[in-house]
Amino acid sequence: MKKIVLLASCFLISCQDVSQSVSTSVSQVSLPDISAIELPENADAKKMTREYLGIMDKKMALATEIGRIETRDQYVREVFIDMFSDPNLDPEVRAQFQQAGGVYVQAIDEINTKELKIVMKDWTWRQLVESENRLAGRAFSIVQHTNDDAFQEETLAHIKPLAEEGLMEGQQYALMYDRVNLKKNGGKQLYGTQAKCVNGQHDVHNLSDPDNVNERRKTLKMEPLEQYLEELRELYGPCKDE
Repeated sequence: MKKIVLLASCFLISCQDVSQSVSTSVSQVSLPDISAIELPENADAKKMTREYLGIMDKKMALATEIGRIETRDQYVREVFIDMFSDPNLDPEVRAQFQQAGGVYVQAIDEINTKELKIVMKDWTWRQLVESENRLAGRAFSIVQHTNDDAFQEETLAHIKPLAEEGLMEGQQYALMYDRVNLKKNGGKQLYGTQAKCVNGQHDVHNLSDPDNVNERRKTLKMEPLEQYLEELRELYGPCKDE
């Protein structure tokens, strides 16, 4: 299943008061005692089992934390998008629902950001990518949706060399680059990953050098912009011009 990337332009209202009312308490999970796992008799199987348990002992706590946060990040969007993407929905109803529901989405994002920052205190992006790329992708999804501009800009600086080395997907770098730069005064996006509503459908905006955008996307192994927009419009459905 594709990761849900909620359009940044949809929800620009403040959610500070709402987020303060949402509890951030999390029940602690007791993980299995690996010393209690019986090792196989076969020498090769025993070696593999020890290696596997060593990885689990080191990373399961990290996986539990990132996985929990990322599940929350995706679930709140899956339900939200399913509800407003109905093409038969009245445009005014859709717009007001997106406005109101977006408050809750942003409140969840604020909680997720705070928790991920705590997790990332013990890890650099390079360590995370090189040792457990699965978890790096999930952590990236959370940062992609944060309203913390400084956190996104800091993350962009860390993932740029990783993307250049092929350790992270080019699309991840493009998404973060466009979001960060669009928030700057007079900023423009390079890869056309960010859209807003134009004439009742989602379209790219503030795109630098549009004639060569597909060449830039190709260097990062991304699909052509036209295909991307087609998929985006199918996912989000009709919209109301901003």
